[in-house]
Amino acid sequence: KIVDLGFLRRLKVGAGTTTGPTSYEVKRILKAFVDAQWLADFNDRLAAYQAQFTENIDSAGEVSDE
Repeated sequence: KIVDLGFLRRLKVGAGTTTGPTSYEVKRILKAFVDAQWLADFNDRLAAYQAQFTENIDSAGEVSDE
């Protein structure tokens, strides 16, 4: 999918190489796409996910009196 969006480009296999993992080139568009504001928003989302995960772990460890 990321190749379809234009962020990566598949590199051609060299003439003397055998089969191996596919290599990709990261396009410069990522530099324009990922700016300081995007990173700050991403950091906020990660913090929210971590808080939710920690909350779920804490609630799973509680013992009920039933």
